Amino acid sequence: MGTAEDVFTVPPFVVEVCDTTGAGDAFDAGVICGRLSGLSWRAAALLGNALGALVVAGEGARRETITGETVVAFLRQRRGRPRWLGWQREFDAVINSIAM
Repeated sequence: MGTAEDVFTVPPFVVEVCDTTGAGDAFDAGVICGRLSGLSWRAAALLGNALGALVVAGEGARRETITGETVVAFLRQRRGRPRWLGWQREFDAVINSIAM
């Protein structure tokens, strides 16, 4: 992802893919929502990545609604994994912004 100040790569979340419909829209919505909520670009991209991963794990238009609780649980399960060790601050920021 690139901003005027930085270029960075957000690691992928590993999920079982059921249907990719809406993954890009969910990522974009997460980034926009994160930025409007005051998150940094990195934290907003993490939120977008999480929403995209949750969307692809569901099945098309019949998938369940993704709630804030679902996102927080998803992030808490993955927070300490090795690929995310440099992202602890962003995990905490996203979890705290949703849990408020």
